[in-house]
Amino acid sequence: METIEFQGGLFSDEVQGGRAGARIRLGLEGLEAETPTGERFRLPYADCQLEQGGASGKMIFCHGPGRRLTLFSEQKGFAEALARSGGDPIVEQLKRMGLAARKERNRYTLQIVLGLVAMVLLTMGAFRLLKMGATRAVHALPVSVDRKLGGLAMEAMSLDGPKVTDPVLVGTMEKLVSRLEPHVRIPGLEFQVTVVDAPIVNAYCLPGGRIVVYTGLIKAARRPEQVAGVLSHEMAHATLRHGLERIAQSAGAVVALELLIQDVGGLLAMAVELARHGVLTSYGREQETAADMEGAEMMLKAGMDPAALAEFFAILQEQHGDVPDSLAWLSSHPQLSERQAELRRRAELSRPAAAEPLGIDWDEVVRHAKDPQSKHSVDSKTQVGEHPARAE
Repeated sequence: METIEFQGGLFSDEVQGGRAGARIRLGLEGLEAETPTGERFRLPYADCQLEQGGASGKMIFCHGPGRRLTLFSEQKGFAEALARSGGDPIVEQLKRMGLAARKERNRYTLQIVLGLVAMVLLTMGAFRLLKMGATRAVHALPVSVDRKLGGLAMEAMSLDGPKVTDPVLVGTMEKLVSRLEPHVRIPGLEFQVTVVDAPIVNAYCLPGGRIVVYTGLIKAARRPEQVAGVLSHEMAHATLRHGLERIAQSAGAVVALELLIQDVGGLLAMAVELARHGVLTSYGREQETAADMEGAEMMLKAGMDPAALAEFFAILQEQHGDVPDSLAWLSSHPQLSERQAELRRRAELSRPAAAEPLGIDWDEVVRHAKDPQSKHSVDSKTQVGEHPARAE
């Protein structure tokens, strides 16, 4: 078999910058690549996993085991030469890629159709009804969508500080969450806690259960039940699917129509953008009130007093005023005085079941929050733009 050569490139940790141009030869047993600086690489056909993409959508990627080596080219004839040289396994992969390309073209056609329908609806003044329908439609989606969405959002967001691995801080937050978790409204959420060292009086829970707690909030609280109240409120946003509702409310006509037919591609893409701009965890007044009440119900079932959250609001009001602009998580919330009154009323109407002591030395937790100890911390790498760029 003759050796065939194409212009392309490669990804590998063994080359400077992780990427280099390369001449790719199709030999008897596999692909052989040589960089302009003379470095040589070999990828057997038997180990090659194919993928099509890149900016043009026509680039063929040949991934090695664990993607430690990837060779690619978009030169005309590369796929055909691979089919001739690589044998049946390569031919089967190329066939599947062709099917995937047709599905993508069909999706693009559907997008065009949906766009045209959206234009008609807009001219008829029905866009508001469409978005209302999309907001309701998110509650029919499987919980797996929440988990996927939360994972993508977590990768896209900046944590604004280093992650903390201090077992006292992380263990305490996990203990509080595990006390509340059996009483959430919908099963299937996977609550995971990340503690971040930053002087921010904040906590949030992304769709699917990804929780972030800042040491500033821990230091502001005077007992663990107050933090449990905040966590129950944030977990309630996830169980009530307020994040998905927020996306649906921000969606354009095409994404709204996609939701009505249970297509979540646009939903996930929009979630990443909203997360990057901090919109995904910013809720309206009605959603905040609903999360207060749902969180109070979780606290009661977990044997904790929901008035603890009202106590924490009182601390914030004492230190910062009624609606402290400096606290992002309260910027669009109902006023603290109103929320305190409602939570105290709820606590008076229904006292919690027999409480089991939390068994937490809160003074010790606060001491750790004031000095999380650098040996227990790792730098956050979630800032947008810090992920290694890939051509795929």
